[in-house]
Amino acid sequence: MKRATYTYRKRRLADQLGRLAEFISLLYLRAQGWRILFRRKKTPFGEIDLICRRGNTILFVEVKYRRKQSEISQILPSPASQNRLYRATHYIFSNLQHLEPASDMICLRFDIFSWTGFGRLKRYRNVALENTSWHFE
Repeated sequence: MKRATYTYRKRRLADQLGRLAEFISLLYLRAQGWRILFRRKKTPFGEIDLICRRGNTILFVEVKYRRKQSEISQILPSPASQNRLYRATHYIFSNLQHLEPASDMICLRFDIFSWTGFGRLKRYRNVALENTSWHFE
């Protein structure tokens, strides 16, 4: 029984640290002039951590928290996760069409924020979802 309690506490702590990393990322993006449209937006295909807008650009953000600095290969989503992110992003964007664009063209972008246990941020900008037919540029 003690092992189950330890595992539960460990998962709960990881979830809390992940939420804290999302909140700090949100504050960082606001300071950079991004307007937060959604936080932890749920879709039938999964969840997008942050969706922001600045001018003609809509930014989809995935936030990762790791205790140790990971390599980029460990941060990038797996092919299954990339497919889930693509489908969730496509679903959300199709429902955002009611927004008034600042011009005729809207740019979609996908970034990954990687936080470590020491509070270090590494931001990967314009991450392409490789296994999909739709890339964010």
